[in-house]
Amino acid sequence: MWPPAGILVFVAFVAGSSALAGTAPVAVDRAVALFDRVCGASLPRFEDVDRALVDAGFTPSGMLAGHDAQLTTRDAIDGEPVCTLAFTTEESPRAADRVFARLGPLADTQMGRLTRYRETLLRIEGPSPDRGRDRYLLQFRPEP
Repeated sequence: MWPPAGILVFVAFVAGSSALAGTAPVAVDRAVALFDRVCGASLPRFEDVDRALVDAGFTPSGMLAGHDAQLTTRDAIDGEPVCTLAFTTEESPRAADRVFARLGPLADTQMGRLTRYRETLLRIEGPSPDRGRDRYLLQFRPEP
C-alpha cells in the first residue's frame, strides 16, 4: 500500500533540516546525476552502495564534500531498502521542475511527486524553503 506509514518520520526529519553553514548548494542536474549514479546504479536493494558513495564524492557518512547534500540508505519503510538524497539548491523551482520532468511523467500526490524511473518508484519532495535556498528530497523505494 502506498504511501507506507514509516515514511512520515523521515519526511519530518528532512523538513526540519536546515542548510549547513559554509556549504554550497547543489545544482539540480548534478543532484539528479549523483542520485542516479549511487542509488540508481545500486537498485534494486542498494547493495554495494558504500563504494559508489565514495566514488561519487560523498563521505562514508553520506555527506557530499563541501555541499549541502546528504545521501542515506536504510531499511526504513516496511523493511524495504530505501535510498534518499536530500539537498539544497539556489535554482528556481521552475528550473528544478524542468530537470525533474526529464525523469518521467510526474503525478502529484500527498506524499510528493511520483514517477517510475529505472522501473522503480521515485518520489520527489520539495521545494521547501531553507535559509534562502530550496530543499528537495529524491527517494527510491523499490516496490514489493
